[in-house]
Amino acid sequence: MNLNSINKLVTELLGELGLSIEDPSFKDTPRRVASFWDEFINRKAPEIRVFPSNSTKMIKLNNYETWGLCGHHLLPVRYAISIAYTPNGKVFGISKLPRIVDYLLKDLPLQEDLPKLIVEYIHQVLDIKYAECSVEGLHLCMTMRGVRAKNCTLTTYHSFEKEE
Repeated sequence: MNLNSINKLVTELLGELGLSIEDPSFKDTPRRVASFWDEFINRKAPEIRVFPSNSTKMIKLNNYETWGLCGHHLLPVRYAISIAYTPNGKVFGISKLPRIVDYLLKDLPLQEDLPKLIVEYIHQVLDIKYAECSVEGLHLCMTMRGVRAKNCTLTTYHSFEKEE
């Protein structure tokens, strides 16, 4: 990611909107915006550690709240994500499920695709017996513009069961 190019683009955007970086309120805006994009879309894959486990019981992460961006409008989406899986000899370190979710969000996926992406990622790493994921999203592109549907969320779901 070229931060200098993003700085330049944001400066141009502000100018097109009739705003100037000479105004003290906007002086550092291009740098701050470039920093945001670098942090929010930096596609560095998380380090995934797995551990052997004899557990055959479902493991569930409930209501992980995080943020993504709508790829259609580049506006924020607040997500509440729950993930469950049944191990098949291996488990993740406890912090890995949130890290995996945040990593997958860096590509700005559609919410409709996100639960399947999460379940497939978990299966690729752990060869799990079963997994499910539900994603609830509050899309600011829908609440602050367009239809302006306040407090309206979208829920999507995907499950996977390994064939024996």
